[in-house]
Amino acid sequence: IKIIKKDSINVSVPQNYTVWNGVEQLYYFTNLSTGTYILESTIGCAGYKVYDTVTVRPYVYPLQEQTHITQCGTNSFVFKDSVTGGIAPFTYEVIASVPNIASLQTGPQSSNVFLIPPGANLDTVKMRVMDACGNAHIKNFSVNHLASCLPLETLEDNNVPQIQNKKISVFPNPSHKQFTIAFSQKQRKNYRISVFNAIGIQLLNKKVENIDSGEIVINANLSPGTYIIEIVEEKINKAQYFKQVIY
Repeated sequence: IKIIKKDSINVSVPQNYTVWNGVEQLYYFTNLSTGTYILESTIGCAGYKVYDTVTVRPYVYPLQEQTHITQCGTNSFVFKDSVTGGIAPFTYEVIASVPNIASLQTGPQSSNVFLIPPGANLDTVKMRVMDACGNAHIKNFSVNHLASCLPLETLEDNNVPQIQNKKISVFPNPSHKQFTIAFSQKQRKNYRISVFNAIGIQLLNKKVENIDSGEIVINANLSPGTYIIEIVEEKINKAQYFKQVIY
């Protein structure tokens, strides 16, 4: 494998080194400047040529996109941070709040979702996000207070799944002590399933790997109450939330 063009200019740059990892041969190019590169691979004894295009972009420091947080009265709520730039994976951390709530400052975490417990009448939350290069962005988020918010919807029919989309559903709702998560999709994916109680304490953290379709029964012996189920697709760190009532 070699680079034959950079930004439409003919060049000849061989790989710096190659490694066999037991499954496939890996080819490495190092110290490339920004630009668009054309790679040429020679395959087999017949010398077939395969070409690919790779763009090396300039590094951009991580930047938190959110502008504010919304809280409904003094109810518990979920805050999801988001970031542009930087190099994944990222870590997220609440480093301060006004008024100060020590339970929010739990150190860096891989999830960008934070559960704020009820009764926390916050004015500001200070967040830090750090990328794989060790560069961080710190931002103060103001908290907008609303008198009330519509609750998450729940379905009353025990036989009808609570559906966020056509690929993942949770049922029955309400349920007794346990519930079922159903997956229906074409590609196999890895998920992280978490269950939080009404004050934001994580009661369950379960990893499900290589699943495309099927059902998973969550039996955490939950006491009667309302719970938030977080299902995160690990590859893209995208979360979905379900409100589950246990009786």
